Amino acid sequence: AAPAAGEASLLEHFRRAAELDPASCAAWHNLAMVHFDHVRCTCWRSEDELGEHHRHHPDPGATDTEERVVAALECLFRCISLRPSSSPTGHTQQDILTLLTLAFEHGETEGAAAALSRGLADTPAETWLAVVPQVIARLGSESERVRTFVLSLLSTLAERHPQGLVYPLTVAATSPLRAQATGAAHVLAHLRRGRDVLVEQ
Repeated sequence: AAPAAGEASLLEHFRRAAELDPASCAAWHNLAMVHFDHVRCTCWRSEDELGEHHRHHPDPGATDTEERVVAALECLFRCISLRPSSSPTGHTQQDILTLLTLAFEHGETEGAAAALSRGLADTPAETWLAVVPQVIARLGSESERVRTFVLSLLSTLAERHPQGLVYPLTVAATSPLRAQATGAAHVLAHLRRGRDVLVEQ
């Protein structure tokens, strides 16, 4: 569905602000939130009108929502990349959690999966250190594309910051959830290459 008049005005305003000042975190954050709010409202309406089945089996033709998910992801990655990873703020944390919410709820679509892959490649690994537990918890996702994103993120992080992942991954590898345990074991195996002593400790 097309944006309502008020939303369309906000969308144009923040899009213009981002174009005029592409180094502005605030502009990209605000633009991302307009897209994010649209996605959430659309999904809530779908649930109310069609029930829980629609949430887990969305309409394949819902391209507008998918496009807004991709736009929100791209804006959030842009915003996060502009903030210094060495001194994260509450705003950074909120942007990361919003991005993960979109990834976990909509990452099964082709467009979102591609946007996540591109964004992950351009984002410093340190960005994700504060949300390792939330990411590991999604190793058991039913969506293959979401699991692929999670495994890729954890593998990248394991290469740069192995000490921060060994313990939570070891715990996850004993999970009764088969997909989660398998995914954690996969990342640990990746981590063991050249770091056997660290993993065994």
